[in-house]
Amino acid sequence: MTMQNPDGDAIEVVARASRPCVSDMAKTYGSQKLTGGTPVPLYSMRDSIFAARKAGPTLQADGLHTFEFNFSADDPTFAGHFPNRPILPGIFQLEIARMAAEWILNCQLSVQEIAKAKFQRPILPGEILKLNLKLSGVENAIFARGNFICGGQPAGEAFLKLCRNK
Repeated sequence: MTMQNPDGDAIEVVARASRPCVSDMAKTYGSQKLTGGTPVPLYSMRDSIFAARKAGPTLQADGLHTFEFNFSADDPTFAGHFPNRPILPGIFQLEIARMAAEWILNCQLSVQEIAKAKFQRPILPGEILKLNLKLSGVENAIFARGNFICGGQPAGEAFLKLCRNK
């Protein structure tokens, strides 16, 4: 389903389980092309996010779980996104929220729906990315609300409907 966000941009708002979920959209990235004579390794999103995780989960009094991430400049994520102006791809924020929910609940989760995804500022290599994640549940669904902060500024938000993998 395509809708308009508050800025008037057309966005795809739902990814159903019958379609590839976020973690399936880009399981591996990077390339085998040579950069300065050195192969750029294929690297999964999960590997990159795991390596970038510096802290968390830390449970706050208000029920939020906080995490911190730092993607180094040599992370293959930045190899082609974008040349001469590397930024963290927006899909990483969605996958970070999903993986953070997995770490909290200690189980594998799939995305059933992306209710909202808003990318508010570029996240540059070496910046500390903070995630505040709130989880709630109804029946078999887990709802994750993630707010991303970088450099003291809102960097993005994601509202995901997740389900446990069987």
